[in-house]
Amino acid sequence: RVKARGANGETMWYQTRAAAYRERGRVAGVTFHVTDVTSYVQTERALRRAEAHFRGIFENAALGIVVCEVDEGYRIVNCNVAMQRMFPCLESELGQHSLSKFVHFEDTGLLTERVNRLLSGERKRAQREMRFVNCQGTMFWGRWSASLIQEEHEDSPLLISMVEDITNLKLTQHQLEGDENLLRKLLDVQDRERKLLAYELHDGLIQYVAGAQMAVQTAEADVTQHAGLPRAAEALRRAMTSLGKGMNEGRRLIGELRPMSLEEMDIVSAIDFLIQEEESQSGCEFQFEHNVSSHRFDALLENTLFRIVQESLTNIRRHSGAKSANVGLTELPGERLILSIEDGGSGFHVADVPADRFGLEGIRERARLLGGHARIDSTPGHGTRIIVSLPLESKNANWEWTP
Repeated sequence: RVKARGANGETMWYQTRAAAYRERGRVAGVTFHVTDVTSYVQTERALRRAEAHFRGIFENAALGIVVCEVDEGYRIVNCNVAMQRMFPCLESELGQHSLSKFVHFEDTGLLTERVNRLLSGERKRAQREMRFVNCQGTMFWGRWSASLIQEEHEDSPLLISMVEDITNLKLTQHQLEGDENLLRKLLDVQDRERKLLAYELHDGLIQYVAGAQMAVQTAEADVTQHAGLPRAAEALRRAMTSLGKGMNEGRRLIGELRPMSLEEMDIVSAIDFLIQEEESQSGCEFQFEHNVSSHRFDALLENTLFRIVQESLTNIRRHSGAKSANVGLTELPGERLILSIEDGGSGFHVADVPADRFGLEGIRERARLLGGHARIDSTPGHGTRIIVSLPLESKNANWEWTP
């Protein structure tokens, strides 16, 4: 090959061949054949650079990379250092192992199914979390991703896979799911305790107060008949007033602790009842719109919806000063419920809410524990909007760690 400079100053490459020709048995001259191979040389150099780049990535990648034949067990033909750290036996026995050998026996079907999708052309890239077993027989979780590469002059493609050890991530995920399940149970226990306390108040304290109220009422009637005891009659009337207030406060506390409406009616009717009660106390006018296919849902889901609405309406009464507000409940069939509460009150900066104010955070936490989420938007002078999305069924998967 001969390197030359073209008319425009660019580098050119030529392939030259020379052959002598004879006349009457003697060399009469030389024939030169010159071919422009610039494109070939440029392509060759680009391939070498690409190969060097790939080799650098392959050898120095933090993820395990393995190249396999597409046969029955996916025989391993090459792997990088990171893969050898996960499977030390590959360092000395590279060609004696197949990828399927290191996949947990319950997950080999997943591996085969994903590779078949690649071979059929359905997918260009495959990815799956699955269990692997190292050379010592210890199981770990890995994120496997793969694609096919076709080498020149080869009939069958090669399978190139990357494996990332995600065992710690899975353990953390499992622990978080366990914590969430525990919090859900604690929430359920808390609601049960609320109901128990409400029953105790109703069957104990309220009955005693009601009995005292009746006794004082009888005494007031007797004293009133004696004109000489006006002060005693007035004292008894004040006692009657206080006892009446105590009865009302006791009933209010029972309603806070145990939403009777949820036991007697569906969630839509219970929210409507709650809104009517709030309208009578605050003077705020509420518009309630709903579109649900079923009026009865899981008890914990209904209780969560009720408590979120209750907290939101209380916040409107105490803090917003709004004269009107809208409440909406919509079901995405078979998927989730969307609850919205919006008022045109004073509003606030969400980021400025003190950490010891648990109302808004309680709304978020109740939604999160059921696998949903709550979004709270508010601007001073422009009111507040709360959007809560709750799945009809918990989407948290149960994952069991088996070392």
